[in-house]
Amino acid sequence: MKTMIAAACAIGLVVALSGVQANAAEDPADFVKTAIRGNIAEIQMGELAEKKAKNPRVQELGKTLVNDHQKAKAQSVELAKDMKIDPPTKPTEDAKETHDLLAKLSGEKFDEEFVEVAVKDHKKDIDLYSEQIEDGRNKKVVEYARKTLPVLEKHLAFAQKLEGKVSN
Repeated sequence: MKTMIAAACAIGLVVALSGVQANAAEDPADFVKTAIRGNIAEIQMGELAEKKAKNPRVQELGKTLVNDHQKAKAQSVELAKDMKIDPPTKPTEDAKETHDLLAKLSGEKFDEEFVEVAVKDHKKDIDLYSEQIEDGRNKKVVEYARKTLPVLEKHLAFAQKLEGKVSN
């Protein structure tokens, strides 16, 4: 079951981000929309971890994701409005599916899967934001990515410290 959920989550994340990553630096609007959807997804995932996690450190990771991604969402929505972009109000379908799969789990199983998804997701996000910093064409979007990247790296490090330590 763990492998099945992890594979579905990983495939969903790769599919969701693969097409967007190719255009992120080319089209700042695409990056901003992706950032907003990602922040929404991370807030929802963090809230889920706060409720369902058995391990207090996983609950703490969830709370950290909620707090940090709420700030990042506010900044990305403001950026979208400045760019005359209608900000998305929902995560991607793939992120919703991942959330729904995790919502069906509980206890240590939830903790393990949540941490695995958090690691994979934040690695993809870091790649996306790094690409925007390196190749982005809009100064404000690049600055947003530059300011947000260290937070994503902090989340990845936190989640990686939990890998293998949340099961019996």
